[in-house]
Amino acid sequence: MTTDRRFVRSLRRGIALLTCVALAACGGGDDGGGQIAGIEGTGIVSGFGSVWINGIEFETDDAEIVFNGEPVGEDALRVGDIVTVRGTIEDDRAEADRIVFDRVLDGPISRIEVRNGVGRLVALGETVHIDTDTRLINTPADELAAGDLIAVSGVAADDGDLRATSIEQGPTYRPDSTRIDIEGRVRDLAADRFYIGPLEIDYGGATVDPAAGELKDGAFVQVFGTQGAAADAPLVADSVIVRSRGPASDSGHVFRTGRIENFDGPGDFTIAGQRIDAEDASRNDDASIDPAEGVFAWVYGTMRDNVLVADTLTVRPAPNVVIEARIRDIDEANDALTLLSVDVRTRSDTLYVDERDAADRRLRFDGLARGNSVRISGYATDTGVTATRVTRVDSATTRTRGPVARVSGSGDALSLEVAGIPVIARDDVTEFEDADGERLDAAAFRTRAEDGAIVEATGPDNDGRIDTARTLRLIER
Repeated sequence: MTTDRRFVRSLRRGIALLTCVALAACGGGDDGGGQIAGIEGTGIVSGFGSVWINGIEFETDDAEIVFNGEPVGEDALRVGDIVTVRGTIEDDRAEADRIVFDRVLDGPISRIEVRNGVGRLVALGETVHIDTDTRLINTPADELAAGDLIAVSGVAADDGDLRATSIEQGPTYRPDSTRIDIEGRVRDLAADRFYIGPLEIDYGGATVDPAAGELKDGAFVQVFGTQGAAADAPLVADSVIVRSRGPASDSGHVFRTGRIENFDGPGDFTIAGQRIDAEDASRNDDASIDPAEGVFAWVYGTMRDNVLVADTLTVRPAPNVVIEARIRDIDEANDALTLLSVDVRTRSDTLYVDERDAADRRLRFDGLARGNSVRISGYATDTGVTATRVTRVDSATTRTRGPVARVSGSGDALSLEVAGIPVIARDDVTEFEDADGERLDAAAFRTRAEDGAIVEATGPDNDGRIDTARTLRLIER
């Protein structure tokens, strides 16, 4: 039985228990009806046709969807957005009552360091980390530049660093004119100023909406306004909204997504400020790493005395694999694909994007077919690769990026494995490059390509291997 199927069974058992408690040990309900419990949480939008959030499909026919405080349609949401959802779940069917999406920030880039699609940038004083799991909606990371306006969805740590799950480039940014926004916790509150991280907020002329509490140090707020061109210019707010970031109620099922912080063992850590006890939680992943400080994770469970007691814990390793190829085979029973010669497993929380038909937002695993070209990002496991995102593409490009192993050969020829895929390279055909795109010869490349280094290979699919590679680039040593 796969971990996803075990998770579904665990979730159903938890819902049954919650419902029994709510109905006084199952004595007060309708024996003919389904078991209904509340569910609320924060997670990543992974697909549509209804809305999939952290692998749970929420029906949205009667849901209120809110973006920046305004009602919007479902089409305002994107795969990769972090949202908060409240609703009910009956047996294995979830229904959303309300979905709220607020960007972490919408502002100009002041500094950027990105290479080969991975790196970091600074916007409105916040450091934003980009990896191969980040969905770049309309502009590749390597094409972004200082001064560009970007909208970021993601998860924040207590130190203010953000892990971007999606980034969208906006229109031309104009200082003192373009309306921008940021959310975060208030510090050093004064009569007309406070800070979010290093960013100074001038709220002397702003409307303050205490929707979820008092404006005070530690309050979680969303701020809208404009900023001048100077590097240290404050954000001059026209609106400050106090948002709720408190614990959920002690009823129903709860899930949280983000980076593990304040880690004092599996029974005591926080995600997005929520205290969590996962001491007795079942693992719902195939990762070889344990929960620890800074690790990305999500939990499902119930609230008890303001602590989320987890039934299941999912740990997601940092992504280190990208494969772009045609689907050679599909294993429907195990939700797995064969790309080149490697088995790629998907999960219920895998994100799906269709770039071949952007108007089709309903792509899921069952919409894929042999021969489709896809680009997957994910991480290597002992048995293959686990996909965190599957994107159907038009491109006929074949490439693999991931940990290198079994480098051998001498003279002008090399053989190696990249993310478990055999690659053949020859000096007279293959362009060997370092991370900056500078040319290397085969011998120099082999010297640098130690086991575990991240390498990208492009070239033709020859019976499940790349042979002969057109390019071999050393991404990271």
